[in-house]
Amino acid sequence: MEYIFTFLEGIASFISPCLLPMIPIYIAYFMGKDEKSTSKAIRNAIRICARIFARICFTCCVCQSIG
Repeated sequence: MEYIFTFLEGIASFISPCLLPMIPIYIAYFMGKDEKSTSKAIRNAIRICARIFARICFTCCVCQSIG
């Protein structure tokens, strides 16, 4: 049973706001991944930021509706 809780806590840590300082690292990684196509790298970075923002908004809405 402890393994299940540990696994769930690990999953929860990926959706926590404490991950926000790592966003520039992800963006920098995708910007430098494919140097030939800068516009594609920028689109990927924007897409990543939008997904993270949507996930945070969704989590906030769920928490607001619960309590």
